[in-house]
Amino acid sequence: MSASSEHEKFNRRIAQLVLAVAEDLGIEAEDLGSATFRREDLELGFEPDSCLYIQNEEEVHGKDRIDPAVDPPPDLAIEIDITSPSLNKFPIYAQMDVSEVWRYDGERMTILFSKTPTMQRLPKASFSGSSRKAPLPVSSRRASL
Repeated sequence: MSASSEHEKFNRRIAQLVLAVAEDLGIEAEDLGSATFRREDLELGFEPDSCLYIQNEEEVHGKDRIDPAVDPPPDLAIEIDITSPSLNKFPIYAQMDVSEVWRYDGERMTILFSKTPTMQRLPKASFSGSSRKAPLPVSSRRASL
């Protein structure tokens, strides 16, 4: 099924926002769009609407092919849930250790972070008390578009 123009508009804008913030902060980021990640050993895979490497950008920089069995997963997956929900993907993201998933439903963005085996909603304030680092050091982690 092909994505609607509304879906792609929000998808690209959110990814561009992440890239702009990263650039402004002097952080390298790699946008791999809707690349497919498949782990044969886990019999799992996912294809986000968009994904980005931020903290792990250096580990995949310049690679033509990323092997999810060897290389780290994307730091951020973006899901646009305007026409169909992505909630069934969240356990897969968690099992494959994707740090964050940003889900936009056409009205609100929800930011979730991985705590295997499920994705947990991000607290309002920040990652304080968490052993995971946020992909981008942003003071407010919840936003509406």
